[in-house]
Amino acid sequence: MKLSKRIFNTVLTIGLLSLSSGASASFIGDIIAGYDYSQENSYFTVQNTSGFDLTNIVFTASDGASFSGTWHFGNVLAGGSSTQYFADTGNAFQVDFDDSYSGGGDIKYLLTASWDGHTLYSSFSANDNYTGGFLGFLGNDIYGAEYDVSLSGVAAVLAVPEAEQYALLLLGLPMIAVAAKRKSA
Repeated sequence: MKLSKRIFNTVLTIGLLSLSSGASASFIGDIIAGYDYSQENSYFTVQNTSGFDLTNIVFTASDGASFSGTWHFGNVLAGGSSTQYFADTGNAFQVDFDDSYSGGGDIKYLLTASWDGHTLYSSFSANDNYTGGFLGFLGNDIYGAEYDVSLSGVAAVLAVPEAEQYALLLLGLPMIAVAAKRKSA
C-alpha cells in the first residue's frame, strides 16, 4: 500500500514539474485562412517557419452531414509559404463558397502533413480557430449570411511535441501501470 502511494506521488510530482517547467510543443508554422473579396473566393496559406519541409499536405473538411471534401495542397519548403485558393465545385472547397452554402461555421477543416518523420494534424473551423472568435474566411458572417469582405487570420498553428513530453509520458505510464497492478492485487 505504501509503495503504491509513493508511486502515485512520484507520478503526480513529475506531472506537476512538467507543467511548471513549461514543457510544450515546438511551433513550426501556421495556417492562415482568408477571404479575398476581389476574387470572391476563400484561400488557405500554409506558412512553414521550420528548417524542414512540410510534405503531403492534405486538407479534409466535413460539416458532419453530407457536405465534405478533400484538397491535396502539396508541399511547403522549409522557411516558405504557399497560398492556394478554393478551386473545387460542389464541396467544402467550393469556389465562391458563400454563394453556394449558407453557414460554414460548422464545417471542420483538418490539415494532415508530414514533417521530419512526424505526422502533423491541425484542425479549425470558422467558429473554432486560433483567433478565439469567429473568422469569416468562407465569405459568410457568423449567422451564415453572405458577407463579402476581404479578411484573414491565423486559423491554426502547426506544432510538434517536444522530446521531454515523450520522455515524461514514457516515464509516467509504466508507473501508473505498476500502481494499478498493485492496487488490484
